[in-house]
Amino acid sequence: MEGLEEIAADTRQATTYPAVVGVAVVLLIAVLFSWVVPQFTKLFSSLGIALPLPTRLVMGASDFFVNWWLPLLLSAVAVPLAITLLQRYSPVFRYQYEWFRLSFPIFGTLRRQLALSRFSHNLAVLFNSGIPMLECLQIMPGLVGNEVVARAVDQAAKRVGEGESVVRSFRRQEIFDPLVLRMLAIGESSGQMADALQQAAQYYDTVIPRAVKRFFALLEPVLILLMVGLVGLVAMAIFLPLISLGSAM
Repeated sequence: MEGLEEIAADTRQATTYPAVVGVAVVLLIAVLFSWVVPQFTKLFSSLGIALPLPTRLVMGASDFFVNWWLPLLLSAVAVPLAITLLQRYSPVFRYQYEWFRLSFPIFGTLRRQLALSRFSHNLAVLFNSGIPMLECLQIMPGLVGNEVVARAVDQAAKRVGEGESVVRSFRRQEIFDPLVLRMLAIGESSGQMADALQQAAQYYDTVIPRAVKRFFALLEPVLILLMVGLVGLVAMAIFLPLISLGSAM
């Protein structure tokens, strides 16, 4: 629990600045497309001048935002609420949605590594305390915090109960990294299962915080560039017709 809390603290620290910048980007979009652009839309409509493509695109986006802001806001509230309720009451949806999240290139990898870290930590503690391996595996689905990994552990536990080796049972489950499989094989062959699993857990405890910090360090300049790009696009869309009007005059 201490290791997971440390990872969570590192994640919160790394996400603070990107979260602030992300909120600023959302507010900037709301102000630009709900107030600034509509003012110039009225002006250009009254002048009756031909508008370039960037201006038409920005004005179309602004009209969509102004006319559909209420459905967009309701969707932003209703969709997360519906997902939360379905996750709570539908095991099938919970499993499929977790697979969907695991398919994301960066966040999915981090989620899987975090679940495998929990698996390695908890299995090492349970086995080291003298609990038989089969009973440890039967307990594990409730400890990994991930529906996909939990189901994979449950299926592996059933095969172990049928007499199959631990390593072979887990190799049938595609969710497990080669590192975990190697540590299971080393632990099973050497009789030092707890030590081998602790090595895997320590590896994840080192890799996950680094990956989180590296990702959000890259995300910060991307968000700033996005904000600058939005302002530049709106400015270009506004000034191009004015420049054309000035040239005509």
